[in-house]
Amino acid sequence: MTRLWLAASVVVGLSIGAVGQGSLSGSLDTTLAFDLSGGSIALLDTSLMSMAVGYEVEGWTFKSTAQLDFAEGISQVELLANGYLGDIRMDNSVKFYPIGEQKSGSSTRTRPSHLYNFSQGYFIDRLEVTNVNATDDWYVRVSNDLTDWTDVAGPFPASVHDTGIVAVSLLARYVEVVPLSGLLTSSPTSPEEITITYSRAVLSSRLKYRAADGMTISTSLSAANSGASYFLIELEGSRRSKMGFKSTLKFSIVRPDCQFQFQRATATLTSAFACVERLGMDVAFDDKGFDGASFSLGRIEIGVDWLALNGRITFDVDSKTVSFTPELVLLSDTCVRAYGSLVFGATKTEIDGVSIYGLLVEQQVGDATLSSLTYFDEYLSVPVLGDQDCFESLSLSLARDGCCGGSNQLGIVVAFARDSTELFGWAETDLSASFSFGESLSTAVTLMVDCDHNLEIGLGFHMEW
Repeated sequence: MTRLWLAASVVVGLSIGAVGQGSLSGSLDTTLAFDLSGGSIALLDTSLMSMAVGYEVEGWTFKSTAQLDFAEGISQVELLANGYLGDIRMDNSVKFYPIGEQKSGSSTRTRPSHLYNFSQGYFIDRLEVTNVNATDDWYVRVSNDLTDWTDVAGPFPASVHDTGIVAVSLLARYVEVVPLSGLLTSSPTSPEEITITYSRAVLSSRLKYRAADGMTISTSLSAANSGASYFLIELEGSRRSKMGFKSTLKFSIVRPDCQFQFQRATATLTSAFACVERLGMDVAFDDKGFDGASFSLGRIEIGVDWLALNGRITFDVDSKTVSFTPELVLLSDTCVRAYGSLVFGATKTEIDGVSIYGLLVEQQVGDATLSSLTYFDEYLSVPVLGDQDCFESLSLSLARDGCCGGSNQLGIVVAFARDSTELFGWAETDLSASFSFGESLSTAVTLMVDCDHNLEIGLGFHMEW
């Protein structure tokens, strides 16, 4: 890997020397985190350094990034080349993961689903989920953006179940374990665990041509190699009109069979109509034929300021479904913001009430911002400071211009937990301060103390040119 990195650096250097006219840029970020609990000082595994070097010339950007884990060594190297060849946009990248081929996560909560975030997208070869405790059958799905999901395993029967190894062969950042109904339950003595095995080297390339008349043609290549080599080639053409109509054709070639296959065709119409904010129509075909059609009516005003209707008619191969779903419309342009949902009766057209599960109060005075966030519902809350038990926080942030450019910032966050035995339910306090020395140099200091008497301090340094 050292030779590969050196060779890539030489190639970039030769390119810069050959072209001559261009701009060189880069950045260096270092974070050192220390555990001061118990009177001793220990460097935490989260300490890392990242470095990026970029070169821009005639509409092209060449960039290389590297991440160094102080405990294990170089964890990631990426080479990027983006630009235009005439009217064709090119985006290319190669990623290398020199250390490790696995990432793990665990859950010790009772929730409608367990979502695992691996911080960045990995080309996952396979995954394993163990000790799932569900009240109903469950399945596993993956996504790279929390929008498009792909089911990769299941359904599995309810109760504790070991899945073994499940093949994925997809680029994904998020993995979610979802029951068909009911809840997932796990505890510190019996946690649910998930492990992904990802490729050490990943190549991605994308070409995109967009004509003035709304026609777009794109092709993408994804290739990876670890336990078994894999590649996916996708060809997609779409046409968008000024009337809100879009049609798409998609084909693919997937190893190992390497067959050129029709994947999907869609036609979408989105427009406003009368008092309906969104009127949509979708028709889709896949490699087996007709895949379904749907007509949607979004945000239908019914004369109630806080309530709107969303309607949908769906035609499947062997069924038709008509549904109208009420939507709660809450104000968001005030200093008090409520998070809520409707409480339905026997059907989704029967409304029993409104459930407010969160409240945010935020006020800005000069350069300071004070906010208070509280969640009332355990399952609908978003973890404060990443801790599933923390449901409430008080925070103060202050930002001012630096003396020589940039900005100086100070932040304090106090979090509270439901099961804390401390005064007022205090769970954790985080302090952060950053100082700029001009536009290209800054430092940061963080301090964390929690109710278990853990004490951590972090030192950060950022430089760019």
